[in-house]
Amino acid sequence: MAAYIMDSIGNWISILTFGLSFLPMLITPLIMFFVFRLVFNRVKGNNPVLSQLQHKAGGCFAVVRWGIRLAAIPVSLFIGLMIVTIGGVAQPKIPLAAAHYICDGETRVNSQDYSYKPGQRGTSITFICTDAQGKQEDISFKLLGVATLYYSAIVALFLLPLTWLVSLAFKPSSAGAASPSQPEPTPSASADSSLLSAIFSGNKQAPVRQIFEKYNVTFKQVQPENSSESVASRIQQLNALHDKGLLSDAEYETKKAEILRSL
Repeated sequence: MAAYIMDSIGNWISILTFGLSFLPMLITPLIMFFVFRLVFNRVKGNNPVLSQLQHKAGGCFAVVRWGIRLAAIPVSLFIGLMIVTIGGVAQPKIPLAAAHYICDGETRVNSQDYSYKPGQRGTSITFICTDAQGKQEDISFKLLGVATLYYSAIVALFLLPLTWLVSLAFKPSSAGAASPSQPEPTPSASADSSLLSAIFSGNKQAPVRQIFEKYNVTFKQVQPENSSESVASRIQQLNALHDKGLLSDAEYETKKAEILRSL
């Protein structure tokens, strides 16, 4: 029992030592993203160009955030595979941590040195499962897949929260985020608004004429169509047509009577 505990502790120490080699690759992007976010917010300040850029990039930031979070899955699988393959060569006991998922009996490691070229040597490692009936089976490839998933799940427990924190670096800050630029009100629009407010404010003491005079409101007088000037102009046009022979005497008298009746 004591030997099993010591072997387990040794396995976990080997795993942690190997896993720590990936820690700088994960921590460095996190530090860079948060430093970039801090510097960007400091430089942005009240700069409308950077604020507008941050506002327009909000949709892209959302895609990047979810991309970083989902990237934790393939990255965890890759790290788990590296732990089993590279770490398993240096320390064959590392894959044995997942052997009980596919072997109900005892699993042992067989190492065999070989030379495939003069001056070149290698080591072949196989994992043999011996069940209760004494039957032996090579479970090397099965153990490779199961151990990869086993260590990938452990890595994901640490990597998912880490990638979530990294993705927050791409979250646009609500404070000071630029809203779409609104058109500035024109002087005429402001004057119209003030005029309407003055008329409909419920102030009964100020006549409407005084309000119009205050805001320099003038009205153009439109002449009705049946005014004397309009009738005279139409009669002149009628006389010109009659003089040119385009209208007969009867038509001339009829049209003239219609124009005079419009008065």
